[in-house]
Amino acid sequence: MRIGMIGFGLIGQYLYKRAEADNNIEVKIIIDPHTQKPPWLPQNLFCKNLSELSEYDLDLVVEAANASAAIDMLPHIPQKASLFIVSSSSLANHNFYDALRERGEVNNSPIYIPHGAILGTDGIVAGRSLIESICITTRKAPKNLNLSENEIKDAVVVFNGSTREACLKFPANVNSHATIALAGLGFDKTQSIIIADPSVTTMSHEIEISGRGIHWHFKVESKAKGLVTGAYTPESIYQSLKMISGVEKGLSIV
Repeated sequence: MRIGMIGFGLIGQYLYKRAEADNNIEVKIIIDPHTQKPPWLPQNLFCKNLSELSEYDLDLVVEAANASAAIDMLPHIPQKASLFIVSSSSLANHNFYDALRERGEVNNSPIYIPHGAILGTDGIVAGRSLIESICITTRKAPKNLNLSENEIKDAVVVFNGSTREACLKFPANVNSHATIALAGLGFDKTQSIIIADPSVTTMSHEIEISGRGIHWHFKVESKAKGLVTGAYTPESIYQSLKMISGVEKGLSIV
């Protein structure tokens, strides 16, 4: 599978290093306007301009940058390429969501959203017709929310509202919320709560789902690996990419 990558931060570099050792995945181009090329990366793989993406024959374009980059990349995606969007908060933008769906229908190409930091998205999709309410509460240190640690001394709710609004206000921090919204009730009917807590060293997401005959309540927690990324997320995203590439043989639980 020939892939192009947009974004070469923590997740992008992790995906590249894992893919480099995978005979079923070939990285053809990496684009990041805001990051300097690491000295260990071959020069011919790295460029700064999104427009160069369209010059490559790709099976899949992997976005691992941010919501703005996900939106900006769309006009430059090779016609036959499928999409793998890590920044799922970008889909809270009505115009981008509609454009993605139209592109998928016209080109008959899949759009993949990895489950990322969240477990159980398959169960949410399967139970969608029964679900009546979803609330996801994220707790992070202020610095991981790009907030001043000097101003926040105790745990405080910095957002409580719809997931669509959360994606607009905290796009780098609520991809998990967006993915759950896409799996379940949508951006406007999913409730998001964000807590800045200076006492924590982890990133946690607590999900509560209720519906006809069901009540699910679970929590996922990871050590902070980067400013907005938990330790589990990069490997989780790689495993989703690996699944798409079709390298697994025999019995698979998807």
